[in-house]
Amino acid sequence: MPRRKLRDFFRKKPSEEGQAQTNLPLRNTNQVVDDSTQNPSEPVQKQDLWQRAYDDLEPKEKELLQRISIPKSDEFPEPIDANVDPSVVDRLKALNGVVETVKIQYEIDKEKSKIKEPIHKILQATLSFQDIIKAFAAFDPTGHAPSVWAVVSLGLTMTQNYRSQKEAWLESCVYLTDILARYGFIEAEYHKDPKTDHHVETALVQVYVAVLRFAAKVQSRVDGNRVVLFGKSILGNALADLEECIDKAESQLGQWLEIVDRQEQRGRGEDLVKKVDTILNEFERVMGSLDELHGKFDLSGLKTAQEARYNAYTGEEYQECLPETRVELLKEIKLWATDPDQKATFWLQGMAGTGKSTVSRTVARWLDKEGLLGGSFFFKKNGTDRDNAKRLFTTLTKQMLERLPHLREPVQKAIKETPAIVEGMRLQEQFNELLFKPLQRLNLGLTSPLVLVVVIDALDECQVPEDIKAFLSTLPQLNQLKRIQLRVFITSRPEIPVIRGLRSVNYEEIILHEIEESIIKHDIAAFFHEKLKSIRDSYGLEKFWPGEEALLALVNMATPLFIYAATICRFVDSELPRRRLRAVLSTPSSGGASGIDQEYAMLAGLYSSVLKDIVSGKQPKELKEFMDDFQQIVGAIVLLFSPLSSAALSELIQLDKETTQGRLSTLRSVLSVPRDGDETTPIQLLHLSFREFLVSQPASADFWIDEKTIHTKLTVDCLGCMNRGLKRDICLLLAPGARNHEVEKTTIDKNVSLGLQYACRYWIRHLSNSDESAIDWAVVEDFFKLHLLHWLEVLSLLGWMSEAIENIYTLQSLVKEKSSPLAAFLEDARRFVLKNQQLADEVPLQIYYSGLVFAPQRSMIRKTFDAEFPTWFSQSPRVEEDWSAELQVLEGHSSGVTSVAISSDNRILASGSTDQTVRLWDTITGDLKQILEGHSHGVNLVAFSPNGQLLASASNDGTVRLWEPEMGAARLILQCHANTMSVAFSPDGQLLASGSDDGTVRLWDPVAGSLQHTFHGSSFQKVYSIAFSSDGKLLASASLSDDLDASENQNLKIWELRTGNLRHAFGGNEEMFVSVAFSPDNRILAASRLDGVLQIIDLETGNLLHTLEGNLDGSLAFSPDGRLLACAGLVTNLWHLETGKLQRTIKGNRECIAFSPNSRLLASGSSVGKVRLWDPWMGDMQQTSDEILGQEAIQRRFAQSPSLPTV
Repeated sequence: MPRRKLRDFFRKKPSEEGQAQTNLPLRNTNQVVDDSTQNPSEPVQKQDLWQRAYDDLEPKEKELLQRISIPKSDEFPEPIDANVDPSVVDRLKALNGVVETVKIQYEIDKEKSKIKEPIHKILQATLSFQDIIKAFAAFDPTGHAPSVWAVVSLGLTMTQNYRSQKEAWLESCVYLTDILARYGFIEAEYHKDPKTDHHVETALVQVYVAVLRFAAKVQSRVDGNRVVLFGKSILGNALADLEECIDKAESQLGQWLEIVDRQEQRGRGEDLVKKVDTILNEFERVMGSLDELHGKFDLSGLKTAQEARYNAYTGEEYQECLPETRVELLKEIKLWATDPDQKATFWLQGMAGTGKSTVSRTVARWLDKEGLLGGSFFFKKNGTDRDNAKRLFTTLTKQMLERLPHLREPVQKAIKETPAIVEGMRLQEQFNELLFKPLQRLNLGLTSPLVLVVVIDALDECQVPEDIKAFLSTLPQLNQLKRIQLRVFITSRPEIPVIRGLRSVNYEEIILHEIEESIIKHDIAAFFHEKLKSIRDSYGLEKFWPGEEALLALVNMATPLFIYAATICRFVDSELPRRRLRAVLSTPSSGGASGIDQEYAMLAGLYSSVLKDIVSGKQPKELKEFMDDFQQIVGAIVLLFSPLSSAALSELIQLDKETTQGRLSTLRSVLSVPRDGDETTPIQLLHLSFREFLVSQPASADFWIDEKTIHTKLTVDCLGCMNRGLKRDICLLLAPGARNHEVEKTTIDKNVSLGLQYACRYWIRHLSNSDESAIDWAVVEDFFKLHLLHWLEVLSLLGWMSEAIENIYTLQSLVKEKSSPLAAFLEDARRFVLKNQQLADEVPLQIYYSGLVFAPQRSMIRKTFDAEFPTWFSQSPRVEEDWSAELQVLEGHSSGVTSVAISSDNRILASGSTDQTVRLWDTITGDLKQILEGHSHGVNLVAFSPNGQLLASASNDGTVRLWEPEMGAARLILQCHANTMSVAFSPDGQLLASGSDDGTVRLWDPVAGSLQHTFHGSSFQKVYSIAFSSDGKLLASASLSDDLDASENQNLKIWELRTGNLRHAFGGNEEMFVSVAFSPDNRILAASRLDGVLQIIDLETGNLLHTLEGNLDGSLAFSPDGRLLACAGLVTNLWHLETGKLQRTIKGNRECIAFSPNSRLLASGSSVGKVRLWDPWMGDMQQTSDEILGQEAIQRRFAQSPSLPTV
């Protein structure tokens, strides 16, 4: 772009004023011409010069100008004078749109010192032009100038989006605003003088034509999406044309420009400078206040995967594409990232070793440099917090906050309203609350959208397929973001979870291993040339080593795998490069394999050659020692769930540091090993393919790693490490009330070694992957009885307390003998952690104080750790004898809970509420996983499909929504045309029944959403409850009636699904039924009435077996194992069905109840918005004479059902 000294009259200082000589008539420049004082015989021709300029344009140029979006703002640096002509207000607002754009760019630009001077000039010109319009209403009455100012706003936006074009855009904006202000001043001050030469008028029109034409050219580039990639050259061409026209105009204006300079200096130059300084100072003051506020925003709760950033230091070799490699590929990706009309998702797929991560880092670095990077997350199998997506969105959110500080307030608000969102909630919910909604609401006032790209590398290395599916399900929502265009660049292998997850996503795609072979060979040759030159220089080899023939052979061997080439170079980079190169060149080819098999065979052959070369020449005894150490060291490295340094690894596996470091030093061609003496940097796999090679070899292979054996050994190593290192108050906090946030990380690392930290967090994961037959469960039991509290203390200190429940639950599932002492101890430990988790998560030492002091008298934990009991207690508080039936209290709903249901895998609890939401909870940890929003009225009932893939919710908004619980999205919305009170799935999941307050029960196909059948009742009936029999043959409905005088109101009905006939109908007009349930064997039906009466009905005969009265007006549920019947109400009663006796009573009003499919949990919801989980078998049996549930009749019916279990 041509550079010239831009004449800017604001640049001069009053002291530089000179007395220009001119023959042109002068006038008082501080006054505007008053047409009323002119001689009527000499009228001034008031022509609109901007309109004349517009008329001179080509039709295409006019059309382009019409498409320019003109930003407007009602915010003014100063109030608009009441005397200002109303016709100019819109033009003033358009100019303030420029001021607002300046403000936003100044706020979000990190290089403020570089842009302050041009921003100052742009603001001066803008305010000057504003003053011209205020004082001279006839100036540009048709409003064409704002189109040019809109181009200024566009240019300022571009400076933020594309940093490489910043200088060009800023210079063009300064130049354009200078022209607009200067010539606007000439028109306003001199053109209306009747003695003004007509050449001035002609020159002004020429200038206005030029700037309008420039604006049209820029808009044409915007329409064609060419501004982005070629902005610099296009600006140069367009500005060159503009400057040529300006030069011609100035040759006609001559001394007029000097007069403008001098008169402006006298009247307003200093005033404008002061005004702009005031505005910028105000900008900086506001930003300072925001920074101070943001500083108070505690981001520590936003837990992130610190090593997941593209540029995080992890100890791995940092690789980017070398110059002259991947040129066309990178060009294609950059075009996608910058073209406004491209799809929001880009998938770069390729087989192992094709260089995906190297491309990702290169792209991320370029995006970061251009100001386009919104965040990055590099997955890594067995990487700390990087092998799952639990912290994906929290990590991206934290990076996005650094890029867009304006997001801090909405993100802080989201975290404050729902603290669980930062940990534990499902990915869809985290995405919605932390990113999507804040970005959707953010309005930076930019002329064009701000483009941000998120880089996700190695998605296939996420070890939780559900996480991959959940993450990819969020991508279609990106298209809804308008002001901030968020795009996602993904790399992965073509694995099934990724392929399936992308089916519903509109994405761009490049397949690395299908790129033309000649291009791949060129890039690999360039890679070898660069790396081998470095090796040649390092070891003083001859100038032309290794020679063209060897180089060509290496390229042919490595194509298409960059990891193959990289491994060769690392292997050759040794004290014997020639010998190692010969060994590589003698590696057998992969034979006739093709595709993925060929790639695997290539790498397997190379890895095998590398390892064999390392052990070549070793004597038998030395070789055995090496192989034993290899199994212990490398076996651990490839199976660790988080990488460790050599020192921490030595501590864990009980091998001396010298041996560990010595063995690792020979494996640098396949492992990322820190330089000698570095005991803190983690050891990393250079590529996942090396792990796959080791664990997938035949058992007879020399370097085969037996996963189960190594996991078993690591379990034993972890237990040994914890037995050696754990103790009470390990960090010497002393004070029982010391809080976690008061403990420095350095204090923890000093007292809890990295090896011990690893053991505490991952030992149970290793155990679950072990050969269970080789596990000595007595050792596990001994560890818990000695160190359970110490282990919990460390988990609390490290912020991992939430993982304790999950770990204990995993152990419980692994213990085969459920009646063993270990099983009993684990159950007691689970109850202990559930009760104390929230407190211990903040105050670690309270595990020994409040935890033990308030444990029940019979608690095994209390008895086992009696020696840890606080000695300064003069008298212990009175506590219960045993754990209560209540397991957990789940809080979050803002109003009453109307329904609860538990998924088929017993892990997810759904709760519906009058607050119009459905919440999903983890039944083990109590974590809130998801909030399902969409209903416009309260939710009356929720139900899971038998396979747990769907969740139905019925609402007073007249709809049933079918949700995918994993995704958190509504798959279907069924319109029921009345308040929908109830919903239920058939046992085979093929039908969905809904009951409404219009008296109908509808049967739907839950997959297609089509209505299959409608059962009609009285229009005065409200169907409150429906239930299918477990064999799917019957459907029961319970209703309330509005019309007590109706003669045919029978509010309890049983329908035959095959025929659609009514089999039984019960109840008179005054018998209002609120809930109905079939027993699992389909022999009896339980129905509760509004008047507090519970009825038990024989389904075969239709006879009433028993009636029980007394506050039994809530929902009903049979336990799936057929042993219990629960009825909610003012209290919740549980009856033992074989005896008919009351098992227990749970106090407190309960609106709804549900059993888990395994019958081990009972969930209840209350009118105060709380959900509780209970153990239905915990606590003492309760029985009184009036609490017998038709014992004789019930026993008679159950005697005919030998399949039911006995107690």
